[in-house]
Amino acid sequence: MVSKLEEKIDQAKATIGVIGLGYIGLSILDTFGKVGFSLRGYDKDPNRINDLKNHINPTNYLDLENLFHIMDLESFTISSEDTILQDCDILIICVPTTLDEYRIPDLSCLRKAFQTVLKYSKPHQLIVLQSSTYPGSTEEELFPLLKNK
Repeated sequence: MVSKLEEKIDQAKATIGVIGLGYIGLSILDTFGKVGFSLRGYDKDPNRINDLKNHINPTNYLDLENLFHIMDLESFTISSEDTILQDCDILIICVPTTLDEYRIPDLSCLRKAFQTVLKYSKPHQLIVLQSSTYPGSTEEELFPLLKNK
């Protein structure tokens, strides 16, 4: 039996929200935008949001013309306010995981993103961790939060 979410994905009717609009998040949005999905982008940096809204590419190596076109068609909206994620069927986390001076992963951005996901998670929603992190971090860090919701 196909779930409602699977149907929405198959028909490109799902709303996809990306947390973190760096090169990975923007690449993912661009790919899904080409297929016709409705897109939401959240980044806590209001300067990055302002640049993107003004069609200023914050990367030196991604072609964002298609993404800017989708934004002009209002199929892609962005904000530095996390409320933009409230109607998403799919949430994709694309925040950086830096290393400290001892080369230990700093999970602070990831944990903040997990709290954002927790705020907007709902039954029958797909949550994807696309950030670079150590194996097991989803099970150790994110799953317990969702399980206890």
